[in-house]
Amino acid sequence: MAKAAAAEGNEELFPLRCCNQLLPVKEFLDLLPEPLRASVVAKLEEISVPPPQRLYCPNDTCSAFLGRSSKTKDVVSCPQCHTAICPECKRTSHSPKPCGPPADDLLREAKGYASERGWKVCPRCTVIVERQSGCSHMRCRCGTSFCYSCGMAQSSCSC
Repeated sequence: MAKAAAAEGNEELFPLRCCNQLLPVKEFLDLLPEPLRASVVAKLEEISVPPPQRLYCPNDTCSAFLGRSSKTKDVVSCPQCHTAICPECKRTSHSPKPCGPPADDLLREAKGYASERGWKVCPRCTVIVERQSGCSHMRCRCGTSFCYSCGMAQSSCSC
């Protein structure tokens, strides 16, 4: 149960293992109390979507996982904070205006800005992260643990 609780916030811990054996999802879900079971099921749904296709709420105080992004023109509303989201560019809704510069251009510009300031980029979801103090072990909102010094996933870091 402790492994499931830890894994609900960190997708690197999936699939769950015990004694170096994979735990079948159906078997371990039946053993979990309902609130934890619901959280683990939600995390399993999230990690089943490839990171570039995931849609998260762009509201910094929310960041809820909303499912697979789509290129529809229909505005999506975050069920947790009710922020209106453009599913095409994954930013706060700007309807009826068209999407701004392509996200790739903005990301390239943001990465340059971040690099000038010594900030790092999450190796999984490319969110820019700034460390203000503490050790080099970072944990992104997508659940990825990485080394702030080298930028590698924690499992690949040799610092």
